[in-house]
Amino acid sequence: LLLLLMLFFITMVVQLGDKLPVLFYLGTGFAISILCGCQFPVALKKTPGSGERSVAQAFSADLMGAALGALITSVFLIPYYGITGAAIGLMALKAASLILVGSRRHA
Repeated sequence: LLLLLMLFFITMVVQLGDKLPVLFYLGTGFAISILCGCQFPVALKKTPGSGERSVAQAFSADLMGAALGALITSVFLIPYYGITGAAIGLMALKAASLILVGSRRHA
């Protein structure tokens, strides 16, 4: 579902470019964020170990990734590639992470 939503976003941006309303960006951003939030529990379920330590490590890695991602996006990606280019690049990164989590076998 997430990959289809990303594909829809990219198709609309390529076809209409800057003519898309702000509500489109807000709506797709919200929907993608909700679906990406659902990815963390799935990844957590597939991590080896079930103790508090493994949960804490996964959560701290998630927070560090979010902080670094926000910094890199705001300082480098948006200024150099624009919002649309940054969004498409980040969608490709998210698709790769979905494939990695989906292909990982439960230990």
